[in-house]
Amino acid sequence: MSKNDDLYGYAVRLTLGEKLIASDPKIRSADKKLILSFLRHIKAKEISLGRQAKYAFMLKRCAQLIRVPFRKAKRADYEDLVTKLADFEFVA
Repeated sequence: MSKNDDLYGYAVRLTLGEKLIASDPKIRSADKKLILSFLRHIKAKEISLGRQAKYAFMLKRCAQLIRVPFRKAKRADYEDLVTKLADFEFVA
């Protein structure tokens, strides 16, 4: 997909997601770096812009809700995160 074919504004959404992650005070610095590194990685792997944007916003929400840094999280932490995500109401 070329940038001219981006009917849904995924490039703009991805840029916004990256900016929101970088500026969010609720997200730990280490988690910000990890998320942004992951987004660069999937861009290099030529994952679609829509999928990249979705990952940006979903990982932002996960980073806000998880109790510990991603790298230190254990199974119980991820189970708690999934429970919080299931209870969370996404607003469009």
